[in-house]
Amino acid sequence: MKKEDCYILGKIIQPHGVKGEVKLWLDVDDYDYYTNLDSVLLDLKGQLVPYFVEELTVRDKKKTIARFEGMKTWEDTQEIMGCEMYLPLSRLPELKDNQYYYHEIIDYDIIDNDSKSIYGKVNSVVEGSGQDLIIMMIGEKEILIPVTDSIIVKVNKTEKQLFVELPEGLIELYTEE
Repeated sequence: MKKEDCYILGKIIQPHGVKGEVKLWLDVDDYDYYTNLDSVLLDLKGQLVPYFVEELTVRDKKKTIARFEGMKTWEDTQEIMGCEMYLPLSRLPELKDNQYYYHEIIDYDIIDNDSKSIYGKVNSVVEGSGQDLIIMMIGEKEILIPVTDSIIVKVNKTEKQLFVELPEGLIELYTEE
């Protein structure tokens, strides 16, 4: 399995005790969806390696504890410390109509909700600590669009369209000399 066929579930952040358990950071919205996780793919030196979950206690981002098959001691866990965890894209939870995953909207047309004119295409999405941003290119200029419900008002997955109500002057901020 390749990384481009997967999504990042989270990361192994530290040992938990001395009996082979590890503390996880999960980058998810619905923790309950992952309580019956049977395996994950760990990024070990650039290769995705399957690890089977013996036990998993999901509470929240800060209190998720796991034990992987074959890990019985603190020493056993050292090789996986700091590893990112992945799952196949097919394991993503279904979303409601106007919800989307960032990887889905790459190459979507960005359309003005009022005039229906096309600004450009979604080039990429950057996740930040304060604000996630859609990157759109107009010529050689990179336009950063904040990901908020007030700006992204509608998604048409069938037509691959993202309808936006951009703040006045946003495009000019990036395109004018």
